Amino acid sequence: MMLSSSIFSTEFTNQVNTSSGYCTARRPFAGGRGAPQRWPPSRCAAMAVPYAVPSDPPRVLGLRLERPFECPGLRARQLGLDQACLALNNSGTYPVTLWAQAEECHGCDAWPYVTVAPSKVGYQVVNTTYPTLLYLQSDTGSSACRLQYHFGEFGLYELTTGQESPESCSMRVLTEPANIYAPLLFATLTLIGLTLLIKGINKMNEHHLFHRFIRFVGASSLLRRDLGDPEQSTTMLPEDAESSPAAEKLKTRIHSLDVFRGICIVVMIFVNYKGGHYWFFRHARWNGLTVADLVFPWFMWIMGASMVMSLRGQIRRSVPKSQIWVRMFRRCCLLFLFGLVINSDSSEARWDGNKLRLPGVLQRFALCSVIISSIQLPVLRADDAQMPRRFPWLRDIIDCWPQWLCVSALAAVHTFITFLLEVPGCPRGYLGAGGMEQGGQFASCTGGAAGYVDRKVLGVLMYHHPTCRLIYNTSLPYDPEGILGVLTSCVAVFFGCVAGRIIVSYRTWRERLLRFTVWALLLGLLAGGLCGFSKNDGVIPVNKNLWSLSFVLALSSMAFVMLTLLYLVVDVWRLWLGRPFYYAGLNSITLYLGHELGTNLFPVSLVAVAPTPNTHLGQLFLSLWGTLIWVFVAWRMYRTKTFIAL
Repeated sequence: MMLSSSIFSTEFTNQVNTSSGYCTARRPFAGGRGAPQRWPPSRCAAMAVPYAVPSDPPRVLGLRLERPFECPGLRARQLGLDQACLALNNSGTYPVTLWAQAEECHGCDAWPYVTVAPSKVGYQVVNTTYPTLLYLQSDTGSSACRLQYHFGEFGLYELTTGQESPESCSMRVLTEPANIYAPLLFATLTLIGLTLLIKGINKMNEHHLFHRFIRFVGASSLLRRDLGDPEQSTTMLPEDAESSPAAEKLKTRIHSLDVFRGICIVVMIFVNYKGGHYWFFRHARWNGLTVADLVFPWFMWIMGASMVMSLRGQIRRSVPKSQIWVRMFRRCCLLFLFGLVINSDSSEARWDGNKLRLPGVLQRFALCSVIISSIQLPVLRADDAQMPRRFPWLRDIIDCWPQWLCVSALAAVHTFITFLLEVPGCPRGYLGAGGMEQGGQFASCTGGAAGYVDRKVLGVLMYHHPTCRLIYNTSLPYDPEGILGVLTSCVAVFFGCVAGRIIVSYRTWRERLLRFTVWALLLGLLAGGLCGFSKNDGVIPVNKNLWSLSFVLALSSMAFVMLTLLYLVVDVWRLWLGRPFYYAGLNSITLYLGHELGTNLFPVSLVAVAPTPNTHLGQLFLSLWGTLIWVFVAWRMYRTKTFIAL
């Protein structure tokens, strides 16, 4: 699902040694930290020959489209997604070595990649995902030229050394890179156009414009016979629809929550279908945030908000609390079982049962839901808004002070284990990715205490391909849905419960929005304080792999902001009904299970009938195609009044 995010591809071009008749090539993911390997000249990719600049690719509206080409000097080596070609032109009189490292690899040492003889040219396939730190150094070890450069996809670049000293060098663009964001622009405009077209057709149907047009041309009698008279139609009007049983049930819902949930599930499906192979639709390698990192914690938060209203509704219907808890526990077991079913579909689990992954997304939902519902249920009342109290403006906090104590204890336990647990060979409180970080001092410390606990408790029944594996060159397994993360995930669910309590405790939209805004600011400041308002330099960085406390607080703050905006637009001002996300939000569990189990099945996947494209445009089409299939399923389920929930 993920592309390699290393600086260069695993096939590297290097120095041709004509005197000894061999060339050396470094492959950092095979044989240690870039150990050189010998190859005969026939297999050596670094050709000391002049290079030809590829022809200029096509343009649309001034935007250069994607068109892969073979990197000059590399025989049968066509560029792939997120790759460019770099020509190192050594115009000096001494051999020069290129050292490089991705800026994303925090605290990592540069690696030697290419050594080019005097007056020769070496070629390198470079990765374009992140900015690259480049160093040129002579064979004598003298001071080198240093620069940072962000290569563009399918571009051809020339890095030329100075004739007198390696301290001087220059980068030149020989072939302009493609505009990888053009497909996103075209897709966005297309979807907006289709949305407006469908909305226009619906408006015409509402005002019977088709019937009036047919009547105008003299075919109204035929229309009445075949389709019925629109003026005598039995179709439910809006006021009639609101009185129907199904609509009455939906009428009591906060529609913005369903829209929010729908946005999350649609984005999650799009991301899981590779998101057009854009880096910001993939999870962050370690610290930091991308779009893919938002949807899971937001789902947890929404589950908490919905939980309060669901439990309160059952209590108002006089359902015994013991029976409610049994239902929640049964739901927890079903979610956990479905999660194992999804994990068993992996290729590794099919061939070896010992490689079945025990943790997972639905398993995390199951554990957090039963923990937080057990905390919420004992003190939840049928109608909190009617209870007298001394500080009515704080009733959403005062009424649940026992829950605050419990959740604070969960956060404290997570923090103590993270910073005080002694991990063999690792410093206490280590939060890094291990591998090459900090010069490789803590290569076996991936995830710190969280990774250590998972490897001790779960053994091989965990995720073996963490997002940090490629860029940090780690070898240890690490599971982003591991054991310690359950504690902070409960914190995210609880802040969702806070939002739910605000909704049930305050009747006016102004009171609700005021509290949403205050919580968003407060949690945002707390998260910023913990991470130092930086990516890597804070006490507790924002990290989805660790589900760090700053990550949970930051995402909860963003969730409050999202709900505030959606509540205004959907429920208060009614400027947007939330379609089509509203449909997806009503059947989110069905869409999640369906898209996970049907990933490689036609028509969701077109891989069986079409070759895999080598451009973002083609990958984006496949991702959107699969996502829209499930949006259509959600719409059909809504039209047929089919709502599935656990």
